[in-house]
Amino acid sequence: MSAGYTSRWGTGNAFEEFEQVPSTDGHVETYQEHQFFRALRELHRHAGQPSSRSIASKIGAVSHTTVSSALRGPKVPTWPVVAKIVEALDGDLDAIRELWVEAREPLEIRTPADETEVRVFISYARIDDQATYGRISKLVEDIANSYRSITGKTVGVFLDVDSIRPGDDWRDRIRSGLSYSSIFLAFITPAYLRSTACRGELSEFFAFLEASSVDRLVIPLIFAKKERIEANFAEDDLWVKVSRRNYVDVSQLRTVNPGSPEWIETIELLAERIDETLVSFEQTEGTAQNKEDQPTHRPSKTPAPGTLDRMYALEQKVPEVVEDMARLGTLMEDLGKTATRATPRFTNANSFSARLGASKVLARQLDPIADNMVSTAERLVSNMTEWGFLVQYMLDYAGNGGDLTDPEMTRVIGGLWQLATVSAASLSMVDQLILMISQGIGISRDLDRPFMAIQTACLRIADLGGILDGWKQSLQTLETNYLGDGYLDSLPNYLEERSDSTN
Repeated sequence: MSAGYTSRWGTGNAFEEFEQVPSTDGHVETYQEHQFFRALRELHRHAGQPSSRSIASKIGAVSHTTVSSALRGPKVPTWPVVAKIVEALDGDLDAIRELWVEAREPLEIRTPADETEVRVFISYARIDDQATYGRISKLVEDIANSYRSITGKTVGVFLDVDSIRPGDDWRDRIRSGLSYSSIFLAFITPAYLRSTACRGELSEFFAFLEASSVDRLVIPLIFAKKERIEANFAEDDLWVKVSRRNYVDVSQLRTVNPGSPEWIETIELLAERIDETLVSFEQTEGTAQNKEDQPTHRPSKTPAPGTLDRMYALEQKVPEVVEDMARLGTLMEDLGKTATRATPRFTNANSFSARLGASKVLARQLDPIADNMVSTAERLVSNMTEWGFLVQYMLDYAGNGGDLTDPEMTRVIGGLWQLATVSAASLSMVDQLILMISQGIGISRDLDRPFMAIQTACLRIADLGGILDGWKQSLQTLETNYLGDGYLDSLPNYLEERSDSTN
């Protein structure tokens, strides 16, 4: 951080006396947060101290409670909210942005202050980088350099090895990186598609694409022989979704030496692909923006034909989804108990014949659990994918000035939020479960069938986790921009109410 800052309303000294005082909720304001709020309040004072309602009215897309909370603290608001307030107060965005970035560190990945910088999230399976002697890490570094060389723009890369500090909650850092990335590069391999963490990242980003109006772009990179992927994942929904996109096959880079002509040619191709994707998106957005600037073409707050029918149909599925979530948690517990009960029999078996007999017994016990897990997971993912429509609808509705506090809309928002948050607990065992199952595959032909089915279910559960995380990000955007902090957690449990009303 620089020693001071200069803005349209004056100069601040970074070495002024600063005393840390806990807030009412126990939060101790950092020096960087103090500097940020001091500048924001000074801007407010310089603008004549307009009320929160008048600022919100001028902005037109932020509630007065959000404005008040942003000015008051102690929580540092998101940048979109800050930017709108600064613009409404006729302030210097660059000066405040610098202070905001410092205040948000280390809670979030540092986002580029320079609007010409492109943000890229790299998603890959660590084993793929290790198996190719660091070629993914080198490839990412070279893409960033090549992009800057051909465009003059810098690239802010979110790569978990570099972007996650010791002690950070890696899941929160991953989600922060996802939410601030413009381009998502996914290195697709069999290992990637068998990783619950990787599938969760990719599913969450796809959820952003489907349920957010913010710039989110995916470029799949095929980093293994496509024939091998097809042989094992031809029916996998996530792979099908990837294969339908305009992917880039970079599998040859697994063996090509970095710096060779073929390596450099591929790197430049990827850098140009990123630039073309961004330019194409910006042109599309620009055209859409020009249309929105014309009042006669502004979208209506009235739902499109069939929207209410679709929302009603989804609402009727709430009890089924709640029941399936509970069933999935129970099945995962039953699986663990069944495996535990079988352990003594395997341990006491003193011959291959006895062990084979134990595996046959365990397979018969696991078969119904496995089949139930697969069907339940598939049904849940199908339902959740459909409900992504509701998240997008609410974002559009709010952007067009719709009232999110309408009772029916509140029930939808509350139901989605509670489903997303409660489900996270039900799915928390999936990482341990898939590790246990992967170690058991190959023990016997009898066990391979339920183990492979359970593995398939676990991968679908990982997809489900990504979808739910995407919902949470979008709903938190609604809360920040339109509803005020704490609104989502203050809502009653609409899921229980809906489920009870149908029983």
